[in-house]
Amino acid sequence: MAEPQNDRERRVAIYWDLENVVLSQYGACHGKNAWGKRGDLSPEEVTRRLEQAHVDLSAVLDFAATIGVATINRAYGDWSSSHLRQYDQDLLRHAVDLVQLFPLAGSKNGADIRMAIDVVEDLSAHQHVTDVLLVTGDSDFVSLVQRCRRHGRRVTAVGVRGSTSPYLTSACDLFRYYDRLAAKSGLSKARPVPVARSLLVSVDAPTRALVTTALTQLSQQSADGWVRRASVKPVLLRLDAAFDEADSEARNFTEFMEALSDLCDAKTGEHDVFYRLRPASPVAKQPRAAAVSRQA
Repeated sequence: MAEPQNDRERRVAIYWDLENVVLSQYGACHGKNAWGKRGDLSPEEVTRRLEQAHVDLSAVLDFAATIGVATINRAYGDWSSSHLRQYDQDLLRHAVDLVQLFPLAGSKNGADIRMAIDVVEDLSAHQHVTDVLLVTGDSDFVSLVQRCRRHGRRVTAVGVRGSTSPYLTSACDLFRYYDRLAAKSGLSKARPVPVARSLLVSVDAPTRALVTTALTQLSQQSADGWVRRASVKPVLLRLDAAFDEADSEARNFTEFMEALSDLCDAKTGEHDVFYRLRPASPVAKQPRAAAVSRQA
């Protein structure tokens, strides 16, 4: 299929493994395996905790809008279950197509298999779909991601930090953690305005190694070692689909790179900013190892 010329020509198919995200967010708020221990709590307390861990669908859909125009927006789950029932108005307001899946054995409702079948069928029937957005952190979808990419579709996933498989993040073209999207939407507690932004932005060692690897690779294609800013972030995302400058508390990519002034020099050209590694920069670690350690 022909590559769209701009984002306005991109068409996105969104698939929600909502139970996975809702229960993962519950665990992120109340502790690992908290949902499995809910039998010790009163029904009222469980409801209160579910409300505290409520997933903001708008945050994900706002992010989807930055990828392209949503043409499919479908969610899978048992809508009679207590933990999904609270989302009825949100799902209706956002015109999400609901697929009812009753549990076939124990608590498993087979959402992953049904989602995978629907994605493959949709991509065959709708050639105009350029992007697939999977809202899940389940490693069972790695094979689906590989199939979508093999058919020329760009795949993005959104999952909950701490409950997302690193294999899924590595398989995607782009990955975003839900907590970052929620923070941008204003759901999370507002961050106080710092006295100096330079004191707030902090880049950890694995991310610095990732940047070093990207600049090293790009500089080999440059006669003088200087690398255009516009070419840096795409390479970072190819090395680690979960890269997000917001994890370093940077407001944008330029601010992120400014925090690495000890790692690389910068100069302003006529149409862009250029970066070059300093001679004393440490040797980069393997990018895939860095990606896994960042997600641990």
